[in-house]
Amino acid sequence: MKKRVLFIIINILLFSSIIFAQEPTGYYDDADGKTGADLKTALYGIISGHTSLSYSGLWTAYYNTDAKPNGKVWDMYSDVPGGTPPYEYTFGSGQCGTYKVEGDCYNREHSFPKSWFNKESPMVTDIFHIYPTDGKVNGQRSNWPFGEVSSPKWTSQNGCKLGPCSFSGYSGTVFEPIDEYKGDFARTYFYMATRYENRISGWSSAMLDGSSYPAYKEWAINLLLKWDAQDPVSQKEINRNNKIYNDYQHNRNPFIDHPEFVNSVWGENSTPSISNVIISPEIPKSNDEVTISANITDNGTISSAKISWCTDGSSYDNDITMTVSSGNTYQSSTKIPAQENGTTVSYKIFATDDESNTSTTSSRSYIIENNPTLTILSEDFNTGDLGVFSQYSVIGADQIWHPIEYQGTMYVKMSNFDGTTSNANEDWLISPSLNLKNYQNIFFAFKTSMKEYGTDNTFDVYISSDYDGTSDPSSTSFSWTSLTTNCTFSSGDYVWTPSGNVDISAFNKTAVYVAFKYTSGSNDGKTWQIEDVMVTGKEKTNEGFPEIFNINILPKMPTPNDAVDVFADITDDGSISTAKVLWCTDGTSFDNNINMSVSTENTYKSDSKIPAQAEGITVYYKIEATDNEGNKQTGTSLNYLIPSISIPNISNISTTPEQPIVDDDVDVFADITDDGSISTAKVLWCTDGTSFDNIINMSVSTENTYKSDSKIPAQAEGITVYYKVEAVDNENNKVTSNSKSYTNNILAPIIIGEEKICEGDSSLLSLNDGSYDSYNWMMEGNSQILGTKATFYASKQGNYYVEVFKNENSSTSSYFTLTLNNLPISNFSYVINGKTVSFTDKSSYGTSFLWNFNDGFTNQSKNPIHSFSSYENYKVVYTVTNICGSTSSSQDILLKGNSINSIDENHNINIYPNPANNILTLSTDSNNESVEIYNIIGEKVLSFYKQNSTLQININNLKKGMYFIKICDNKLGIKTSSFIKN
Repeated sequence: MKKRVLFIIINILLFSSIIFAQEPTGYYDDADGKTGADLKTALYGIISGHTSLSYSGLWTAYYNTDAKPNGKVWDMYSDVPGGTPPYEYTFGSGQCGTYKVEGDCYNREHSFPKSWFNKESPMVTDIFHIYPTDGKVNGQRSNWPFGEVSSPKWTSQNGCKLGPCSFSGYSGTVFEPIDEYKGDFARTYFYMATRYENRISGWSSAMLDGSSYPAYKEWAINLLLKWDAQDPVSQKEINRNNKIYNDYQHNRNPFIDHPEFVNSVWGENSTPSISNVIISPEIPKSNDEVTISANITDNGTISSAKISWCTDGSSYDNDITMTVSSGNTYQSSTKIPAQENGTTVSYKIFATDDESNTSTTSSRSYIIENNPTLTILSEDFNTGDLGVFSQYSVIGADQIWHPIEYQGTMYVKMSNFDGTTSNANEDWLISPSLNLKNYQNIFFAFKTSMKEYGTDNTFDVYISSDYDGTSDPSSTSFSWTSLTTNCTFSSGDYVWTPSGNVDISAFNKTAVYVAFKYTSGSNDGKTWQIEDVMVTGKEKTNEGFPEIFNINILPKMPTPNDAVDVFADITDDGSISTAKVLWCTDGTSFDNNINMSVSTENTYKSDSKIPAQAEGITVYYKIEATDNEGNKQTGTSLNYLIPSISIPNISNISTTPEQPIVDDDVDVFADITDDGSISTAKVLWCTDGTSFDNIINMSVSTENTYKSDSKIPAQAEGITVYYKVEAVDNENNKVTSNSKSYTNNILAPIIIGEEKICEGDSSLLSLNDGSYDSYNWMMEGNSQILGTKATFYASKQGNYYVEVFKNENSSTSSYFTLTLNNLPISNFSYVINGKTVSFTDKSSYGTSFLWNFNDGFTNQSKNPIHSFSSYENYKVVYTVTNICGSTSSSQDILLKGNSINSIDENHNINIYPNPANNILTLSTDSNNESVEIYNIIGEKVLSFYKQNSTLQININNLKKGMYFIKICDNKLGIKTSSFIKN
C-alpha cells in the first residue's frame, strides 16, 4: 500500500493552486472537513439523485458533451492528441450500425462495463461513464478491466492495447487506453464508486472488492491513483463536467472539480481538513465588513492558511492571511471590505501543512443584501418523522401521511393501498402556523414524486389564513385556497420534480397554513411523495410601493409551439401607472419588455405574448410596476423551460441480402425506439431517387428491431433502389431516416488484410462479403491462379486482386498492395577524441537502437557520444531492431594515451572564447608548438606553428559545429582540446 503515496503527492502538488470546473457556490459544502469513507459518503449525498437520460438520449447529448474543437466526435479510443487520428467520426452519420474494422462507426462505450452491474438503471445511461468510441475497439475491449499491458495480443490504431495485465497485483486480461486519457478513466471510476456507493457492493468484476468502501481491490486502487496522478484533469473533462451538470444530469464528478478529493478518499497521506466555515455577520449588508473563520486540522501542523476572494466569481485575486484565534480555529487577519448592495463576494480557503500538502474548500459566496430573502419555513423530513408538519386523516385512518427512507433519501409518503387492497382516503399534511404579516415577495416551494398505479385519486395543494391548526381541515368553518394549478408536479415513475416558486405574497397574514391533500376512492390510485418544503420571503421595507403577487403564465407548461401570456396581481395604496413584463433567455439582461393592462380588477395581463421558443430554451421573466407617485417595484425573477419533444429514433438500417444482385428480393430491417410506443413504421422506396412512392409496412421482429412485412421486389441489373424508413409514435411525432441505396449487380469486393509483413510471414487476405460462388486470387502481371477460396495467404510483395463469380456474373476487385518489411542492417562509424568517442549510425531499416559499450553502460539514442573511463580496447556492439527482428554489428575501439585521442592533463590549455565566432585565442604553457584543427569526422581543416605561448586563429571560414585541436612539441608530446564554432 505504500506505493500509493508517490501518486498522491504528485497529484496534490499539481493541483494545489489550480481552479478547476466552476461548480455552483456551496455545492460541496457538506463535504468540508471530511476524509476517507466519510468524505466519500458525503459526496454520494451531494451527487446522487441525478436526472436519468434515456439510452437513445445519449446520442443527442454527445453533440454537446463530446465534440472536439473541429466539431468531430471526441473518441478517446482513436484520438491521437497532438497528432492526426487514423479516422474521425461525424455526429449522427457515424453512429453504429454494424462494424467489422476500425473506422466503421462509433457507439456508446460503457467504460465501466454494464455487465458488472447487470445493466441496471440508472447506471446503464449515466453519461459520466458512457463515452462515444469506435465500435471495433469497443468490441475488443468488451467487459475486460482496465490495466496496463506490456505484451499486447491486440493493439488499436491509436495505441490502445489488449492483453495480460503487467501491473502488479493482477495478471488477467485487461484493456489499456493511451496515456493521454488514463486520468479521464480513473476519475470516471472514482465517480462510479462514489455516485453508486449504496449499490456497488453488490456488483462483480476483477477490479471490485465487494464493499462500498474502498470499493476497489488494492491493485485497482493503485492503478487508478497512478493514472489520476500521471494524467491530470484536462479542459476537455472540465467542459464535459459542466455540460452534463448544466444541460443533462444536473450532478457533477467531484474528482474533476476537486482532484484533491481522490487523495482524501483513497490516499494514505493526510491533507489539511477545513470545516465549520463561518462568516460574520451571517447576512452582510452594504455597510458591513466581513470576518471569516474556519476550523483547520491536520495530522501534522498547519504552515499557512489564507482566504482568496473576489467579486467577479472567478479571479480570486485578493488574499487575506488567516491566523489562529483559538485552538484549531483560524480567522481572517483583516476583514473583507464592505461592498455595494447586490454584490456577490466569492471566496475560498486554502490551507497548507508542514509536508506541503494543500487543501482548498469549494467556492463559497455571500450576497450583499440590504433586504435579503429569508427562510420562513424549511422542512426536509430528514429527522425520520413529519418534522414541523402534522397529518390529519378525515377518511381512512389506516393509511396516513408517514415518513419513509429509500436509498438514503428521506421524505413523506401517502398511498391508498394497505398492502392488500385500495381504500378510500382523505388525508391532509399541514404546516405549522406561519406569520407572514411582515413579509413581501413570499414564495412556497416543494418537491414531489409520484407513481401511478391507478387514477382513482386527486392530489392538491392549499393555503389558508383562517385554519385553527388542530381541527378537521375539511370543515366548512375554514376556507382553503387552491394552489394546485400554480404548481408543477411529478409526472410519474417516482421522478422527483420541483414545484417551482409559488407566489403566496397575497397571504401576508399572521397565521397562515399550507397543506397537501390526498383524496382517493377504493380503486387503485397514485402514490405521492413530498420533500424539501420551503417558504421564503423578504421583510417589508417598501411601504407605499406596488405589491406584485400571484404571477402565472398560460399555458403553464409551454411547448416549442406555444407563445406565452403572463398574468399578475398588482396592488398599491394609490394607483398603478405602468406595468411591464421584462424577459430574456440569458437569465440576466431582461432586455425585452411587454406592457401589461388590467384584465380583471387587480389582475394584469401582458398586452402581447412572449414568443414561442425552441426546445431546451429557458425563458426568464419578472414583473415591473410603477405607481402614480413614481415608486417602482420589480418582482422576483421566474422562469420556465421549453421541454424537448421526444421523437422516434431510427438506427441500424440494413438489408438482407446485404448486397443484392439480379433476381434478389430484399428485406429491410431497422432498430426503432421511442420513450413512448411506435404506432406505425414503413419502408419508403423508389428507383428514381426522389419520389419514394412505394410503401411497405414494417412489424416488430425482435424487441426494438422492425422488419418489412414484404420484400422490395428484385430489380434488373444496374438498377439502383433508394429506400428510407419512416416511424410515427403514439404522440404522432414522425421521423424519417436519411435515404440509403443499393444497386443490383455483382459488385467488386473489398479486400481486407495486413498491408505490411516481414519476410517469411504471410498476410491473410479476405473479402468484406464471402457469399460468392467462386474466387480466383491473382497477382498483377501474372495470370496464375493462386487461390480459389474466400480467403488467401499472401507472402510475396506485390499487387493482389481477386475475381469473384456469382450466378454466371463476375467482377474483379481493385488492387491490394502487400509490402515486405526488411530485416534491419546494423553498421556504424566513430570518431575518437581522447576518452570520448562520437558514434554515427550507418544502419538501414531500424526503428529502435541499442549501443553496448562493454564498460557497463548502454545507450538507446541513434548517434551517441560516450566517454570511457580509461585508455584501453573496447568492443562496442550496436543492435538495430524493427518489427521483423534485430541485427548487431561490433567494432573494437582502441583508446591510446599518446595519440590525438589522448589528453595530457598535466599541461594547461586555455581556449577562449568558447564557443567562438571569428577569432579563437589559444594559450598554453609552452612555445614552439605545431597546432592542427580537425572536424568531427577526423578531417584536418587548419594547421599553424605557434612560436609563443599565445596564438590567435581566424576561424571565420569554418562551418558551425564542434572541432578538435591537436598541439605537438618535441618535449612534452601531444595535447588535445576542443571548441565550438557558432
